[in-house]
Amino acid sequence: MSDWKPITASIIQGSGIGPCLFIAYTMDLKPVSPYNTILKYADDTTLLVPQNSSINLQTEFAHLLDWSNDNKFSQQT
Repeated sequence: MSDWKPITASIIQGSGIGPCLFIAYTMDLKPVSPYNTILKYADDTTLLVPQNSSINLQTEFAHLLDWSNDNKFSQQT
């Protein structure tokens, strides 16, 4: 019998279930301002901040990065 090995990766890119899991994992990701929008699809996230927003782009982006770190999301290169 083989030794146990740790799992160091998550869902395989291109899998059928990957987009659904990404959406489920990111359901609690919300913008700071109600004027701003975070769009999520498959493995993409888009942040929209209009000029008349009460929260600026830098603050929203910092919130997005903090959420990503708290939820152990990482950028793959």
